[in-house]
Amino acid sequence: MHTHMDSRSLSNGQATDPSSNQLTIAEVSKTYRNGVKALDAISLSLGNGMFGLLGPNGAGKSTLMRSLATLQSVDSGQLLFNGKDIQREPESLRPHLGYLPQDFGVYPGVSALQLLDYLALLKGVTDKGSRRRQIEQLLQRTHLYAHRHEAVSEFSGGMRQRFGIAQALLGAPRLLIVDEPTAGLDPLERNSFHQLLCGLAERMVVLLSTHIVEDVRNLCPRLGVLSQGRLRYVGTPQALIDCLQGKLWTRSDQAGSEAAATAGHRVLSVRIIGGRCQQRVYAESRPGPNFEAAEPDLEDGYFHALGAGVEASVGTEAPPPSERPALALACSVGG
Repeated sequence: MHTHMDSRSLSNGQATDPSSNQLTIAEVSKTYRNGVKALDAISLSLGNGMFGLLGPNGAGKSTLMRSLATLQSVDSGQLLFNGKDIQREPESLRPHLGYLPQDFGVYPGVSALQLLDYLALLKGVTDKGSRRRQIEQLLQRTHLYAHRHEAVSEFSGGMRQRFGIAQALLGAPRLLIVDEPTAGLDPLERNSFHQLLCGLAERMVVLLSTHIVEDVRNLCPRLGVLSQGRLRYVGTPQALIDCLQGKLWTRSDQAGSEAAATAGHRVLSVRIIGGRCQQRVYAESRPGPNFEAAEPDLEDGYFHALGAGVEASVGTEAPPPSERPALALACSVGG
């Protein structure tokens, strides 16, 4: 059963202005005691909509998410939401924050209905009637209403992730942070989760952190690539793909044989397709007689950004078509 959730019905009767949301990350750095620099002068500005943050494990994604969720401090720089410094005034954000961490624990034996009721109270939804209506809407929206009396600790991985989104949406957040939300989910569960996220982005800032390229390709009009604590690219998925037009080449070899590196050119990836190794190479011209031109995809662009450190302009909106040639030119630097 689907129920439309108006933002006013999830905010204790107070209407919100979705156009006013603005998240600003300005020159943020974080180094841990062991000397690991998790964030290195990160700057980003986001308005309403879904933004994908791609990066390998250890890139600094979770550090950034935890900092934005006011769970840890940064060493330098500013984190602003709607003009408020959330490092100095964390309570200014917390009533408007929804956070789904990579891993979260639940109380054993407590039903979804009971746990959501408890968490809603913690989020300040004190009116009993409003709280009940909000919880019922969220359970229906996340397809968990039929399981509302079951223990969350007994839920499957996909059900638990949907419960995680339900608890994150309590109190009508204006900033939603989801960290690696589809890791470990099967394709059906991932598709269901994608549909759920897509219905939320118009009314809030949604920051999706993942290392799964497909999630960003399906969901996000804008993305950033984070590696070793630095933003290597910020822009549209298509602009990142366009960086490689006419510059991506493939060569197939017998599976199990290591494709030889091509002198003066950069291997983006080696894929196994139909039992054969397909070497995908970035080069201005054909690297050799055995290479064929290939059509790039977002995964190719992602590996290119990780290796080349491409960067595009940062803004709250997708760059207009007139700017995209400049973005593509910037992307080609470092190849």
